[in-house]
Amino acid sequence: MLGQRVLSAIVLGSVLLLTLWWGGVAYLVFVAIAAFLAGVEYLELSAKMGFAAEPGLALSLIFLFLFFGAGYLSGEGMRAGLGIILVLSLAGLLWSRNPDPLLGWALALGGGLYVGWLFSNFLLLRNLPQGVGWTLLAFLPTWAHDTAAYFVGLRFGRRTLAPRVSPHKTWEGTIGGWAFATLVAMGGVVILGRPVVEGLVLGLILSMAATVGDLVESFFKRRAGAKDSGTLIPGHGGVLDRVDSLLFTVPVVYYYAHWGLGV
Repeated sequence: MLGQRVLSAIVLGSVLLLTLWWGGVAYLVFVAIAAFLAGVEYLELSAKMGFAAEPGLALSLIFLFLFFGAGYLSGEGMRAGLGIILVLSLAGLLWSRNPDPLLGWALALGGGLYVGWLFSNFLLLRNLPQGVGWTLLAFLPTWAHDTAAYFVGLRFGRRTLAPRVSPHKTWEGTIGGWAFATLVAMGGVVILGRPVVEGLVLGLILSMAATVGDLVESFFKRRAGAKDSGTLIPGHGGVLDRVDSLLFTVPVVYYYAHWGLGV
Protein backbone atom coordinates (compact mmCIF):
# COMPACT_ATOMS: atom_id res chain seq x y z
CA MET A 1 0.00 0.00 0.00
CA LEU A 2 2.78 2.44 0.91
CA GLY A 3 4.64 1.57 -2.29
CA GLN A 4 1.49 2.26 -4.31
CA ARG A 5 1.07 5.62 -2.58
CA VAL A 6 4.67 6.58 -3.28
CA LEU A 7 4.50 5.55 -6.94
CA SER A 8 1.26 7.48 -7.50
CA ALA A 9 2.72 10.53 -5.77
CA ILE A 10 5.85 10.43 -7.95
CA VAL A 11 3.88 10.11 -11.20
CA LEU A 12 1.31 12.80 -10.37
CA GLY A 13 3.89 15.09 -8.81
CA SER A 14 6.09 14.86 -11.90
CA VAL A 15 3.20 15.74 -14.24
CA LEU A 16 2.14 18.61 -11.99
CA LEU A 17 5.65 20.07 -11.73
CA LEU A 18 6.24 19.71 -15.47
CA THR A 19 3.03 21.56 -16.38
CA LEU A 20 3.77 24.14 -13.68
CA TRP A 21 7.15 24.80 -15.29
CA TRP A 22 5.64 25.08 -18.76
CA GLY A 23 2.82 27.29 -17.56
CA GLY A 24 0.39 28.67 -20.12
CA VAL A 25 -2.17 26.32 -21.65
CA ALA A 26 -0.54 23.17 -20.25
CA TYR A 27 -0.92 24.30 -16.64
CA LEU A 28 -4.39 25.75 -17.28
CA VAL A 29 -5.61 22.42 -18.72
CA PHE A 30 -4.07 20.42 -15.85
CA VAL A 31 -5.68 22.64 -13.20
CA ALA A 32 -9.02 22.70 -15.03
CA ILE A 33 -9.12 18.89 -15.27
CA ALA A 34 -8.25 18.59 -11.58
CA ALA A 35 -11.02 21.08 -10.71
CA PHE A 36 -13.54 19.17 -12.83
CA LEU A 37 -12.68 15.81 -11.20
CA ALA A 38 -12.72 17.33 -7.71
CA GLY A 39 -16.09 18.92 -8.49
CA VAL A 40 -17.56 15.57 -9.54
CA GLU A 41 -16.28 14.03 -6.31
CA TYR A 42 -17.83 16.85 -4.28
CA LEU A 43 -21.21 16.25 -5.93
CA GLU A 44 -20.90 12.50 -5.37
CA LEU A 45 -20.20 13.11 -1.68
CA SER A 46 -23.27 15.37 -1.56
CA ALA A 47 -25.35 12.57 -3.07
CA LYS A 48 -24.05 10.12 -0.46
CA MET A 49 -25.19 12.56 2.23
CA GLY A 50 -28.67 12.26 0.75
CA PHE A 51 -28.65 15.64 -0.97
CA ALA A 52 -28.86 16.46 -4.66
CA ALA A 53 -27.15 19.53 -6.04
CA GLU A 54 -29.45 21.82 -8.00
CA PRO A 55 -30.10 22.03 -10.88
CA GLY A 56 -28.35 18.75 -11.66
CA LEU A 57 -24.84 17.43 -12.24
CA ALA A 58 -24.18 19.09 -15.60
CA LEU A 59 -25.27 22.59 -14.61
CA SER A 60 -23.63 22.28 -11.20
CA LEU A 61 -20.33 21.67 -12.96
CA ILE A 62 -21.00 24.62 -15.25
CA PHE A 63 -21.47 26.78 -12.14
CA LEU A 64 -18.20 25.40 -10.81
CA PHE A 65 -16.33 26.53 -13.92
CA LEU A 66 -18.08 29.89 -13.88
CA PHE A 67 -16.71 30.37 -10.36
CA PHE A 68 -13.35 29.11 -11.62
CA GLY A 69 -13.37 31.78 -14.34
CA ALA A 70 -14.78 34.53 -12.12
CA GLY A 71 -12.08 33.90 -9.55
CA TYR A 72 -9.48 34.38 -12.27
CA LEU A 73 -10.87 37.81 -13.18
CA SER A 74 -10.68 41.01 -11.19
CA GLY A 75 -12.74 44.13 -10.58
CA GLU A 76 -15.73 44.55 -12.88
CA GLY A 77 -15.11 41.21 -14.59
CA MET A 78 -15.37 39.35 -11.31
CA ARG A 79 -18.56 41.14 -10.29
CA ALA A 80 -20.10 40.47 -13.69
CA GLY A 81 -19.17 36.79 -13.48
CA LEU A 82 -20.70 36.40 -10.04
CA GLY A 83 -23.84 38.21 -11.18
CA ILE A 84 -24.25 35.82 -14.13
CA ILE A 85 -23.83 32.81 -11.84
CA LEU A 86 -26.48 34.02 -9.40
CA VAL A 87 -28.99 34.93 -12.11
CA LEU A 88 -28.63 31.59 -13.92
CA SER A 89 -28.71 29.51 -10.76
CA LEU A 90 -31.77 31.27 -9.35
CA ALA A 91 -33.57 31.01 -12.69
CA GLY A 92 -32.93 27.26 -12.61
CA LEU A 93 -35.00 26.99 -9.43
CA LEU A 94 -38.14 27.86 -11.39
CA TRP A 95 -38.02 24.55 -13.28
CA SER A 96 -36.70 22.42 -10.45
CA ARG A 97 -38.16 19.02 -9.57
CA ASN A 98 -35.97 18.73 -6.50
CA PRO A 99 -38.10 18.35 -3.32
CA ASP A 100 -35.77 20.82 -1.59
CA PRO A 101 -34.47 23.08 -4.39
CA LEU A 102 -33.05 25.78 -2.12
CA LEU A 103 -30.81 23.27 -0.37
CA GLY A 104 -29.72 21.91 -3.74
CA TRP A 105 -29.01 25.45 -4.94
CA ALA A 106 -26.85 26.09 -1.87
CA LEU A 107 -24.94 22.84 -2.44
CA ALA A 108 -24.24 23.69 -6.08
CA LEU A 109 -23.04 27.21 -5.29
CA GLY A 110 -21.10 25.98 -2.24
CA GLY A 111 -19.31 23.44 -4.40
CA GLY A 112 -18.56 26.11 -6.98
CA LEU A 113 -16.94 28.27 -4.33
CA TYR A 114 -15.14 25.44 -2.54
CA VAL A 115 -13.74 23.83 -5.68
CA GLY A 116 -14.00 26.30 -8.56
CA TRP A 117 -13.18 29.55 -6.77
CA LEU A 118 -10.34 28.11 -4.71
CA PHE A 119 -8.83 26.32 -7.71
CA SER A 120 -8.69 29.63 -9.62
CA ASN A 121 -5.98 30.73 -7.19
CA PHE A 122 -3.64 28.10 -8.65
CA LEU A 123 -3.64 30.07 -11.92
CA LEU A 124 -3.43 33.47 -10.25
CA LEU A 125 -0.40 32.37 -8.23
CA ARG A 126 1.40 30.91 -11.27
CA ASN A 127 0.88 34.15 -13.20
CA LEU A 128 2.70 36.30 -10.63
CA PRO A 129 6.29 37.38 -11.31
CA GLN A 130 8.43 34.43 -10.17
CA GLY A 131 5.18 32.48 -10.31
CA VAL A 132 6.85 29.07 -10.38
CA GLY A 133 8.76 29.90 -7.20
CA TRP A 134 5.69 31.26 -5.40
CA THR A 135 3.63 28.23 -6.41
CA LEU A 136 6.31 25.87 -5.13
CA LEU A 137 6.29 27.87 -1.90
CA ALA A 138 2.65 26.82 -1.56
CA PHE A 139 3.08 23.23 -2.76
CA LEU A 140 6.24 22.07 -0.99
CA PRO A 141 5.40 23.15 2.59
CA THR A 142 1.90 21.71 2.15
CA TRP A 143 3.29 18.36 0.98
CA ALA A 144 5.83 18.44 3.80
CA HIS A 145 3.02 19.11 6.27
CA ASP A 146 0.83 16.26 5.01
CA THR A 147 3.71 13.76 4.83
CA ALA A 148 5.17 14.62 8.23
CA ALA A 149 1.75 14.70 9.90
CA TYR A 150 1.03 11.21 8.56
CA PHE A 151 4.31 9.58 9.62
CA VAL A 152 4.75 11.45 12.92
CA GLY A 153 1.15 10.71 13.82
CA LEU A 154 1.61 7.05 12.87
CA ARG A 155 4.64 6.74 15.14
CA PHE A 156 3.90 9.08 18.03
CA GLY A 157 0.21 9.94 17.75
CA ARG A 158 -1.75 9.64 21.01
CA ARG A 159 -4.13 12.59 21.43
CA THR A 160 -6.77 13.08 18.75
CA LEU A 161 -7.02 16.48 17.11
CA ALA A 162 -10.69 16.50 16.07
CA PRO A 163 -12.24 13.14 17.01
CA ARG A 164 -15.73 14.00 15.74
CA VAL A 165 -14.36 14.93 12.30
CA SER A 166 -11.26 12.78 11.78
CA PRO A 167 -10.53 10.35 14.63
CA HIS A 168 -7.16 9.26 13.21
CA LYS A 169 -5.56 12.72 13.13
CA THR A 170 -3.55 13.52 16.24
CA TRP A 171 -2.01 16.57 17.85
CA GLU A 172 1.41 14.94 17.70
CA GLY A 173 1.14 14.39 13.95
CA THR A 174 -0.25 17.88 13.40
CA ILE A 175 2.56 19.56 15.31
CA GLY A 176 5.09 17.45 13.44
CA GLY A 177 3.50 18.59 10.18
CA TRP A 178 3.63 22.23 11.26
CA ALA A 179 7.31 21.94 12.14
CA PHE A 180 8.38 20.36 8.84
CA ALA A 181 6.22 22.70 6.76
CA THR A 182 7.68 25.74 8.50
CA LEU A 183 11.24 24.56 7.87
CA VAL A 184 10.49 24.06 4.18
CA ALA A 185 8.83 27.49 3.95
CA MET A 186 11.85 29.13 5.60
CA GLY A 187 14.09 27.64 2.92
CA GLY A 188 11.67 28.62 0.18
CA VAL A 189 11.48 32.32 1.00
CA VAL A 190 15.28 32.55 0.97
CA ILE A 191 15.32 31.22 -2.59
CA LEU A 192 12.77 33.90 -3.49
CA GLY A 193 15.00 36.56 -1.93
CA ARG A 194 12.84 37.16 1.15
CA PRO A 195 13.97 37.26 4.82
CA VAL A 196 13.95 33.97 6.74
CA VAL A 197 11.58 35.41 9.34
CA GLU A 198 8.91 35.71 6.64
CA GLY A 199 9.26 31.99 6.03
CA LEU A 200 8.75 31.32 9.73
CA VAL A 201 5.52 33.33 9.82
CA LEU A 202 4.26 32.11 6.46
CA GLY A 203 5.15 28.51 7.29
CA LEU A 204 3.06 28.59 10.46
CA ILE A 205 0.11 30.19 8.65
CA LEU A 206 0.37 27.66 5.80
CA SER A 207 0.52 24.80 8.30
CA MET A 208 -2.68 25.89 10.00
CA ALA A 209 -4.39 26.46 6.63
CA ALA A 210 -3.34 22.96 5.49
CA THR A 211 -4.74 21.44 8.68
CA VAL A 212 -8.05 23.24 8.27
CA GLY A 213 -8.29 22.26 4.60
CA ASP A 214 -7.66 18.63 5.48
CA LEU A 215 -10.25 18.67 8.25
CA VAL A 216 -12.89 20.35 6.06
CA GLU A 217 -12.67 17.57 3.49
CA SER A 218 -12.63 14.98 6.29
CA PHE A 219 -15.86 16.52 7.58
CA PHE A 220 -17.49 16.08 4.16
CA LYS A 221 -16.34 12.47 3.92
CA ARG A 222 -17.43 11.61 7.44
CA ARG A 223 -20.84 13.18 6.85
CA ALA A 224 -21.15 11.13 3.65
CA GLY A 225 -19.89 7.93 5.29
CA ALA A 226 -17.04 7.67 2.77
CA LYS A 227 -13.42 6.74 3.42
CA ASP A 228 -12.14 8.63 0.37
CA SER A 229 -13.59 11.20 -2.00
CA GLY A 230 -12.98 8.86 -4.92
CA THR A 231 -10.89 5.97 -6.25
CA LEU A 232 -9.08 7.57 -9.17
CA ILE A 233 -5.59 7.72 -7.65
CA PRO A 234 -4.21 4.34 -6.49
CA GLY A 235 -3.27 4.44 -2.82
CA HIS A 236 -4.52 8.02 -2.39
CA GLY A 237 -8.25 7.98 -3.10
CA GLY A 238 -9.69 10.82 -5.13
CA VAL A 239 -8.48 14.14 -6.48
CA LEU A 240 -10.17 16.02 -3.64
CA ASP A 241 -8.22 13.87 -1.17
CA ARG A 242 -4.97 15.10 -2.75
CA VAL A 243 -5.80 18.80 -3.04
CA ASP A 244 -7.80 19.39 0.15
CA SER A 245 -4.90 21.12 1.91
CA LEU A 246 -3.68 22.93 -1.23
CA LEU A 247 -7.10 24.48 -1.78
CA PHE A 248 -6.49 26.43 1.43
CA THR A 249 -2.74 27.04 1.24
CA VAL A 250 -2.47 28.25 -2.36
CA PRO A 251 -4.80 31.26 -1.74
CA VAL A 252 -2.79 32.10 1.40
CA VAL A 253 0.45 32.35 -0.60
CA TYR A 254 -1.22 34.22 -3.45
CA TYR A 255 -2.71 36.93 -1.25
CA TYR A 256 0.43 37.09 0.87
CA ALA A 257 2.52 37.75 -2.24
CA HIS A 258 0.03 39.92 -4.14
CA TRP A 259 -1.46 42.02 -1.36
CA GLY A 260 1.14 41.74 1.38
CA LEU A 261 4.23 42.22 -0.78
CA GLY A 262 2.70 43.87 -3.83
CA VAL A 263 4.09 41.24 -6.22
